[in-house]
Amino acid sequence: MKEECDPPTDDLIERITANIAKVLAAKDAEIATLRVALNKYSEDEMLCAKDAHDNKLFALGWISAASWAGRHDLIADIDSPAYLYDRNAARGTT
Repeated sequence: MKEECDPPTDDLIERITANIAKVLAAKDAEIATLRVALNKYSEDEMLCAKDAHDNKLFALGWISAASWAGRHDLIADIDSPAYLYDRNAARGTT
């Protein structure tokens, strides 16, 4: 059975609105800070960072798959020609 609630008071509505405004202002400041940080880097630097990130994720996936398959020998193949071929194929850069 649902209990009846008193309607929110003007004071409660003002406090909630103020808290929402504070959170939104903090998020806006965070976004502005990120924009400033991103503008420090050239497009080439950003692409290099993305490539490095993607390569790291692929390596972690490779290690996980090798471990799951019980093929721990495959972990040593990271950066081998076959590994690089698979990584490039997965990224569509063969």
